[in-house]
Amino acid sequence: MGSVKGWRRLGVVLSVVWFLGAFLYLWIDQRDSTTKSAWMLYDYCTRDNVEKGTKRDCIAERDKQWSVMPQALETAGLAAAPIPIVWLLATIIYFVGRWVRAGFKT
Repeated sequence: MGSVKGWRRLGVVLSVVWFLGAFLYLWIDQRDSTTKSAWMLYDYCTRDNVEKGTKRDCIAERDKQWSVMPQALETAGLAAAPIPIVWLLATIIYFVGRWVRAGFKT
């Protein structure tokens, strides 16, 4: 039973490491993607379609795009989503392994 506690602790540590790593990765990726998209829109607006709007309109469009920056709660949800699934799979594997091992003992 002691080894199960060790595996459980390892699982908790790995879950925390996964959450922090996935959160940071998703946050940075979403932020970079939004920033790149906003600047592409701004460049297109100012360079290619000057006659369709003023620079102020282009800045307003860019700022509107920036308002879609990632939200911490949504990003945390995406980062945490796989954790309970992996715990469920690990629990199923553990109990199936015990069941198979008990079959060999009888």
